[in-house]
Amino acid sequence: MESEHKLRKLEQFRRRVPHASESALSAIIKDIRVHGIPELHLRKDFYNAKLNQIGAPTPYGPLNMEINVQGRKGPMTLHNLNPLAMLYKAYHQGGGFTNMMDHRHSCQPSSPGRPWKLILYADEITPGNPLATENKRKCWAVYASFVELGGILLQKETSWLCISIQRSSVIDKMEAGISQLMKEIVKIFFISLDFDSRAGLRLSSSTGSSCMLYLDLGFFIQDGAAHKLMWHMKGESGFRFCSLCLNVISRRSKVVQDGLLDDFPGLVCENISNENLVFATDQDVRATQLRLRAASATHTKANFDMLQKATSFNYEPHGILQDDELFDIVKPISQYCHDPMHCLVVGGVFNTCMFLLLSALKKLWSNIYERLSDYCKSFKFPGRVSNISLQSLFSKKREASNNENCSFKCTASEALSVYVLVALFVANVVISSGNCMSESKAFLALADLIDMFQIIPLGKILPADLHGKVNQFLDLCCSAGWHEFMHPKFHWLRHMHEHLNKFGILPSCFTHERKHKLIKRYMTNIFNTRSYETSILQEVACHELADLQILPDSNHKPVLLEQRQASAKLLVCFSGLLDQQLDGSLCFTSAVLCLPTAGRCYKNDIVILCCSNDLDAAKILFHVNYDGVCYSFVSMMEMVSFDRSLGIGVWNDVGTNVLIRSADIVCSCIYAELGHSKFRVLVPLRCRC
Repeated sequence: MESEHKLRKLEQFRRRVPHASESALSAIIKDIRVHGIPELHLRKDFYNAKLNQIGAPTPYGPLNMEINVQGRKGPMTLHNLNPLAMLYKAYHQGGGFTNMMDHRHSCQPSSPGRPWKLILYADEITPGNPLATENKRKCWAVYASFVELGGILLQKETSWLCISIQRSSVIDKMEAGISQLMKEIVKIFFISLDFDSRAGLRLSSSTGSSCMLYLDLGFFIQDGAAHKLMWHMKGESGFRFCSLCLNVISRRSKVVQDGLLDDFPGLVCENISNENLVFATDQDVRATQLRLRAASATHTKANFDMLQKATSFNYEPHGILQDDELFDIVKPISQYCHDPMHCLVVGGVFNTCMFLLLSALKKLWSNIYERLSDYCKSFKFPGRVSNISLQSLFSKKREASNNENCSFKCTASEALSVYVLVALFVANVVISSGNCMSESKAFLALADLIDMFQIIPLGKILPADLHGKVNQFLDLCCSAGWHEFMHPKFHWLRHMHEHLNKFGILPSCFTHERKHKLIKRYMTNIFNTRSYETSILQEVACHELADLQILPDSNHKPVLLEQRQASAKLLVCFSGLLDQQLDGSLCFTSAVLCLPTAGRCYKNDIVILCCSNDLDAAKILFHVNYDGVCYSFVSMMEMVSFDRSLGIGVWNDVGTNVLIRSADIVCSCIYAELGHSKFRVLVPLRCRC
């Protein structure tokens, strides 16, 4: 009866207050039990607390600022965040972000001769219903980070600061659109605040630490559409679809349907080898812009349109390329970077090749979609991706949609999950049958290429390795007869090794897509569009500052997620394993571990260990954190066989339970149960390099 009374009381409490999810209410109540009830609780108090955080002064001005831009009907004023003030506040408050910056600055000190390289990213975010007739809350967001944080940290959302959010409807009213906004943001860093960050930013924290940060503009990484809008490239409507090359000419495909790709409808690319490509330079683009500026005053509209088409650039007086103050700062070729994620798995190379492979296999097996669906069912994914249902990708409805669009339709995360299993099916079933050999080899080369891109942040792939694999893949595509389907994203691959060689890293926009979730959280709940951007910027800035302060020191060691105090029984067991008496207040347990380079590792995952020179595998039973050090209790497995070329191994669970340091876990793997305690495990490339 007492339990029923408590449940009724909890239910009544939930219905009395405004809507919040069960997890949100649970977290609020837990926080109150630990930290007590705040003295202030009115809505205006929350507003004043936010303004108190935003309004604190910094040596580089207030966090809120205004930027003046040229609109199509006259001058406009935009509300924006001061990125230098945001960086100072994030460092000054101390905590995880400060520790991370100090650690990276000690590894790669910033100096006038070797400044840190600034990375800028811009993308459009659509909250609510993306198919709405008029979405007045759709916005552009701009993020900033630094090359020197390294490939691993740049995969974490907390390594990117949101520095601008502007409604798309406002951007559309500006001359040159997003290009003018990016121009003003670059000026904030280097010109318009009467402070040039190339001369050094003095960051100091409340704990006494400090560093001098010198900055230079590194590169812009965006999807194809954002690059096109920012640099004002003609794209598919010009003679050259690639601004980085001088001798790659646009050509319409006779096979690919118009509208297949948002960025490049109906275009194919010539498979020109890198040795035969003529690459553009910053001086080439600058000279083109100067010619367009001069011609705009003398040519007729028809002649000028033809000139723009011939040069493959549009002339925008207020764009980032036409500002003389940025002539030595912005470099349109040297600072251009394609995004591997959009290139491969967002209406990209994988989607096209997967469709072409299935079309070829359908001639052998009319039920190829059903066969692949059954094949995927036999495998289990790590806990971090267990919610993905790959069987739905091979339904009759999906098959009809794929055939209509000449592309395999799926999300990027689904593509990164399914390509491994399809490659395994091709290697074990299709190749052994002796059929569709050219198509199979092309797809297996693509699978190897995707593997490579995923471990670039680990520093295990050299530009020459990537260059060789890209050449092999594109040649195999031509051998398979896929030339007419090779849209411009295939050509992007030609430049990936150059980006890696030039910048030392090749970030993926997966991180930014995850980061968008935070922005959408506030965009969705704000309906007053009169001060829309200001409200979102303030909420996001305060949220980021709070997250950055409590950022765990997980740059180089595993940490438990959703940890709880260890039970008395577990404490006794753990004490016996370590052969010492343990303090229960320092012992925590969890089913989820976050690895610094491989994401989350869950209970019942099969993992690869780096305990010895051999490939050791184990099954996770649970994780423990004692006094800041993470351990994992695992069931060790014995290798039966391993094919290193395919990355397929068979292990036998021998039932030997041992305690290991969680730092010895490399990553979780996809596996299939074979019966009699045997498992077929797909070993990622990172464990085979």
